[in-house]
Amino acid sequence: MSTSSLRAPHVDDLAAVTELLNRANASIGIPIVMDPAELAEEWDSSLTTMTRDCRVLEEDGRIVGATWTLFLPSDEVTQRCYVEGAVDPDMLGRGFGRQLMDWGVDHARELFATLTHRNQPWSIRVQRRVDDDSRRRLMDRYGFSPIRYFDELERSLDDLPPVTTVPGIDFVDWPIDDPTRDEEIRSMKNASFADHWGSSATSPEGWAELTRGFGSRLDLSRLAIDTTSDRVVAFLLTKRYPADDTENRRSASIDKLGTLAEFRGRGIASALLVDAFHRYRTEGLTHAVIDVDSDSPTGAHRLYRSLGFETHFSTVTSEMVIS
Repeated sequence: MSTSSLRAPHVDDLAAVTELLNRANASIGIPIVMDPAELAEEWDSSLTTMTRDCRVLEEDGRIVGATWTLFLPSDEVTQRCYVEGAVDPDMLGRGFGRQLMDWGVDHARELFATLTHRNQPWSIRVQRRVDDDSRRRLMDRYGFSPIRYFDELERSLDDLPPVTTVPGIDFVDWPIDDPTRDEEIRSMKNASFADHWGSSATSPEGWAELTRGFGSRLDLSRLAIDTTSDRVVAFLLTKRYPADDTENRRSASIDKLGTLAEFRGRGIASALLVDAFHRYRTEGLTHAVIDVDSDSPTGAHRLYRSLGFETHFSTVTSEMVIS
């Protein structure tokens, strides 16, 4: 009789888990191909510890699923813990998803129990592609409710509009070797994302992971500087994942784009995007992609549509409020 069991992963499991995740993504039409080094970084970060927060599910010595949590404690907004994971697409319908989710939900509760600040609500969140009915049924079983929708947008780098300027604003390269300016950008990011749904302040450690971690391309990232005050007032952070490339498609990911509230409405974000498009094309890339909140209060969706982005696929975040 076959038996399955959960255990903490080790480094030697990364290749097998990555291969499983990639096949799971492909089976539901998500064009994301992970690299083992990318998974290793995610599983050992400021949000996740491999031995504590990750589990692989084995049946007869074969890894058939994996799950992990990303814990985002905050003093300002809802305490959140995301549960991620996947089952081998050849092994669906055998209860493995429930085993993984049981562990993920229980572990999230354990993490919340370690908090000393208990003034904010606590919630467990999961994400899925909107049309992934199998995962939807699993979420329904646990009482998760949809709360927010996101669109993965893409744009061909053909037929680009011309690069533009904005009066009183200089567009400059990312100061890769200037830690003082880098800290200013982090603070500016936190301020510019303060009104974004689900966003919380990025710590110095998290900022280093975001800007210097796997896939980061600071050489394709840009800043907007107010010429009067010499302040950073907007930024565009690029990432690049060659494993996602196909024969005719090489894309850049706009990972973060933010503008201080008092500088919005002046065309700065549009100018940064068009500038990035041209840089990407010069790099030999064919597409730009970005993930956008469908209800963003900044009007980001309208901006991206006006610049030629189209929806590639959509996802939904669901939540279980536990306090």
